[in-house]
Order: sequence, then structure tokens, then C-alpha cells
Amino acid sequence: MLSTKLQISCLLIDKLYWTSVTMFFSNENLISIDIGTSCVKVLEFSGGSNKKKLKRCGYEMLNPGVVRNGVIEDANTLTATLKSLFKKLKINTKFRRCALSVGGSSIVIRRTLLESKIEKDEVLDQIRYEIEQHFQYDPDELEFSHHEYHEHEHDGMTPYIICGAKKEIIRSYTEVVKNIGLKIGVIDSDILCVANMFTFNYGSVPGLSVIIKVGASSTSIIFMDSSEFLFAREIQTGGEFYTSNISEKLNLDIQQAENIKKTSINSDGQIPHELVKCINEVNLMLLDEINSCIDYFIDHANSSTSHDHINQIFLIGGGSKILGLDAALASKYKVSVNLLNPFYRIDVNPKKFDLSQEQLYGVAVGLGIRKMSEL
Repeated sequence: MLSTKLQISCLLIDKLYWTSVTMFFSNENLISIDIGTSCVKVLEFSGGSNKKKLKRCGYEMLNPGVVRNGVIEDANTLTATLKSLFKKLKINTKFRRCALSVGGSSIVIRRTLLESKIEKDEVLDQIRYEIEQHFQYDPDELEFSHHEYHEHEHDGMTPYIICGAKKEIIRSYTEVVKNIGLKIGVIDSDILCVANMFTFNYGSVPGLSVIIKVGASSTSIIFMDSSEFLFAREIQTGGEFYTSNISEKLNLDIQQAENIKKTSINSDGQIPHELVKCINEVNLMLLDEINSCIDYFIDHANSSTSHDHINQIFLIGGGSKILGLDAALASKYKVSVNLLNPFYRIDVNPKKFDLSQEQLYGVAVGLGIRKMSEL
């Protein structure tokens, strides 16, 4: 059963874009929209909190440069792509609200500890102080929210998750949604969506879990202890780096390099040595960055939980199946490395949906389990 404690609430809704929910917007299941660098994903669930059924699901590729590091560079093309995908999925946007996620370097997330006895009117002052001290942006530039983990209170201290996003980024995303005829229900962050998806599907996994989301332009490293979010960091290496390295080393254009990269993932036959070498070069580079992130967490960002090793690694995202990445991680850390299935606890009709690309939907599923009643 999904309890409210598993829902990391991160509502970054600008009041300019929020209107009261009326009977015309009473549908509890929100349309989930995940706007990535390489593609947009849309899905819709039916059913209640305890049992979700996949109703609609699909994705559409984006041309390079439409979205870069979470920033919308070409709103017109993105809007047209979303309209095309909604038409293909036969989704009527009238009187509907969506759950939307933002990511990239414009999102900031921090876990902190505050005294459990602190008065409610002091919490926001403390949250703002944390933002001023640890976030690179002026608090006035951000929409921010927080979630407190009462269930993890210890020694008179309560963990809080603080999440903020630049107002201009929120506005650019909401403008696109408005242009396709939808209203905003929830705005969340990619990282917390993946954390929620993980907990919804797999429950309280004991020990320190590291979730690695390999996207097109970046990779997110998320640390979880049971159902509690601990820490996250984003590194600017993703699937595009594999493509670029293959293109450069094998003298291929970008599309050819992308095609043979994908072919290597699904190949049962012999893979050319030169291609394996190109992929392994980036695997090692990515592994170094992941290792630096894990070392930082163990040495510096871990004072309140005192983990000295990781117990398991999970992979998700469009680049999660890249040739040799799982084996390299398993060899380095001597732990199990598993691909996450974001639809593990979702009722999916296999005759209706082809989920051969299920690893793309980690964020979208995390969004799809959100409800208007959380507000």
C-alpha cells in the first residue's frame, strides 16, 4: 500500500499559474509529462493510489537543441511535438490537469536537519536560511518547497527535503503546457520523481541504495535509505557523450553513431572491437564521476545517516542499458546492479503497450502517481 510518507512532496507551483480546483477539474489522475533532452514522454494512469493501471503511454523524439540541460530553447517546436504526441495518444486536454517535471542545473535539492520542536512559523525562515547558505541562486529567483520526514525523526531532529527551481524555468514549462490546452496540477523535479517511482514500485529497500539515472545530456545519482531520500547530484555526462565519442573515433556522422550505439545495446551477436572500445572509454569516464559522487556522499554528505558503503545499485533512464555499464559498476563496487522497472507495480496490458523502452519512463511514472488531493 502506498502511504503518504512515500510521497516526497515538491510543489513548485507559481501562484501566477494556479487557480482553484473546481468540479470541472475533479479528475484525480493527472496526465504525466516528462520533457527530456532527447524526447518527451507522456502517460496516464487510471485507478486509485493502491492500484494503478496504464491507460495511455508514448514518447516522441526531439531534435537536438530543442531542450538543453533542462532549459527549453525552442518552445514552438516543443509545443508542436507535444501536440502531435497527444493527438497520437488520443488524449483530450479539455478540463484536464497535468503533472510536470523539471530538471537540469536550474533545480536545487538539499536534505537538512531541523529541530523537531521548532515552531511552524520558524520553519520557513530556517528553510530560507538554508537556501541562502547552500544554493547558488538568490531565494527570490526561486520557487521552492519543502517536505518533512516526521517518521525519520531522531534525537530531537527532523529531516527536511528542500527543493527549488528557477522561476523563469517554471514559467517556460508552464507556458508550453498552457499552449497545448492543459492546466497545471503538480510541478515536481526529475530527481524526486525517480525517488518516488522507486519507492512506489519496490517499497522500503533496506540499506543504502544508489539509483543512477542515465539521461541524454546528464546523469543523476540518487541516494536512498529505505524510503528516505538522502542526497542527489547531477553530473554532465550522459548518452550523448557515447554518441559523440563513437562519431569522433569511428568517423561517423552523429545519426550513424547513435544508430550503432543503440544496435550494440540490443545485439546478440559479435560487436566490433572498435565500437566496444569507444563505449568503454565513456563508461570509464562516467564511472570516475559516479565514484567521485559516491565518495563525496560517504565522506561529507552523510553525517546524519553514517553509511560507510553502498548495498545495491539500480539503473534507470535512456542510457541505462548501455553496453558494459552495469558490469563495470558491479565490478567496481562488488554489489548487485539491477535495471529498474518503473512499471513493476503497474497493471500493464502487454497486448496494448510495447514497453521495450520502459527505462525511459522513470520520471513519468513518478509523476503519474501524484494526485491533486496531495495539495
